[in-house]
Amino acid sequence: MFVTMAVDHLLTSFILLLICNTGFSAEISVFVKTGDSVQLDIQTQELSEFYMLSWFKDKSQIIVSYMHESRTVRLHPSYKDRVDFSDKTFSLTLKNMQKTDTGLYTAITRGESENNIVTYRVSVIGFSAEISVFVKTGDSVQLDIQTQKLPEFDLLSWTNDKSEIIVRYIHESRTVKLHSSYKDRVDFNDETFSLTLKNMQKTDTGLYTARARGESENNIVTYRVSVIGESHFTV
Repeated sequence: MFVTMAVDHLLTSFILLLICNTGFSAEISVFVKTGDSVQLDIQTQELSEFYMLSWFKDKSQIIVSYMHESRTVRLHPSYKDRVDFSDKTFSLTLKNMQKTDTGLYTAITRGESENNIVTYRVSVIGFSAEISVFVKTGDSVQLDIQTQKLPEFDLLSWTNDKSEIIVRYIHESRTVKLHSSYKDRVDFNDETFSLTLKNMQKTDTGLYTARARGESENNIVTYRVSVIGESHFTV
């Protein structure tokens, strides 16, 4: 089998910090991939005395409040099981980030006065990256999801650009349903979620996309598959 993969702007897990201003409450831009976690630090080791520290989203929704004297931590119910807060460093870790989590995150202390400690501008970037794959007529090709961290999902599917759902995987029941036209031509791995297409023909050239559906729908990865005839190769 001859397979050559050229990756066009493949998104890997990354966090890019760009400090935009100087001073105590600097705005920091953070880019994080869908489904990943991001840790927001207060960026200082010296805080003025305070009785309460809070992390806000878009300066209105209180994600977490920390009472200094009692060391009590209160989480917003919508962030339950999605947030870790350190009562030593006061950092906030947001887990399983989705595009709706894009926004401003600000740490504020209250004592004799109210102080903005730091503000993060968080941008959640979708998984989907297009990967070009070339495969020879009659060969097989394996399409991987290109990530080890998926957001929680109920349904994962692989589709082609003819709007055919090649395979549908129900997470809870571990049920796999194949499109009738791909019977005996497809292998699906219910652990890695990879799709193997067999006996590829020129009519199979096109886009193949993995999508996960849970609280939201996410494009995981897209492959542009080109099936090349035998005459293109020399021995």
